[in-house]
Amino acid sequence: MHIPLTFDLENLADHAHLGPTLARLHAAEWGHLYNGPGSTWNERIARQEFADMQREAIPMTFVAIDPTTNALLGSVSLIADDELHGFEHLTPWLASLFVFPEARSRGVGSALIEAVMDQAAKVGSECVYLFTSGQQGYYADRGWELIDTASAHGHAVSVMSKPCTPATR
Repeated sequence: MHIPLTFDLENLADHAHLGPTLARLHAAEWGHLYNGPGSTWNERIARQEFADMQREAIPMTFVAIDPTTNALLGSVSLIADDELHGFEHLTPWLASLFVFPEARSRGVGSALIEAVMDQAAKVGSECVYLFTSGQQGYYADRGWELIDTASAHGHAVSVMSKPCTPATR
């Protein structure tokens, strides 16, 4: 059993120096889902996306930071469109939940998801969407429902949703 971590949830807009690190991690982790014929997404583009993150409006990214060491533990974004063909009409999206291996199973991911759900409710969203290429069980365990399956540049993905209920507001 892992011991829960103490961490602070912060807005990336207040920690812009973390953008390049996140861009490198995200491009390595999810680049394959966004690159294909007519589409390129890489570290340079991810850096710009992180530089454009907002404090109070979509798009925004939350980071989990160890208050003792200032180490980055994880991140997640709330974005308007996650560029999944056929699902452009859905908004907003939880995107790119990343937790460093040493911080996993210690409450960081769940707290980051909750931050996104709270912010989505604050901006008036009734529901949040995501797609995943292997973590459907993780999200289902946290109340997300499968609404469809799709292909992201040849990779099978599960499209999921979760309502912004009063409990998440």
